[in-house]
Amino acid sequence: VYVACSPWMARAVPEGAPGGGVSAALHSEKLGLEPPTLLAPRRMWTGKQVISTVVRHFTRGMAPLTFTGKAKVPADYWGGKDSGEGELVFQRGYLMAGCFDKNQ
Repeated sequence: VYVACSPWMARAVPEGAPGGGVSAALHSEKLGLEPPTLLAPRRMWTGKQVISTVVRHFTRGMAPLTFTGKAKVPADYWGGKDSGEGELVFQRGYLMAGCFDKNQ
């Protein structure tokens, strides 16, 4: 995941190419990328999209990951209990809300 998020690795794929700005440690296999969230001034993916892509890649052929887990970091840290970030929520392989911490 760090490799996909690090700025120096993001330059490995030319801008405009499929997966431009996102790289994989396993170069022999293609990751099924979603369309980027931001298109201008350059294509960018959210952290939740990157995590979802990696999870779906490594769990392909299995039932989609669906679970809810309580986060160790309190929801107040992320903007209040209504922010939805107090628990990690995966639905059908997609990270919907929350953040990874020691509990996950």
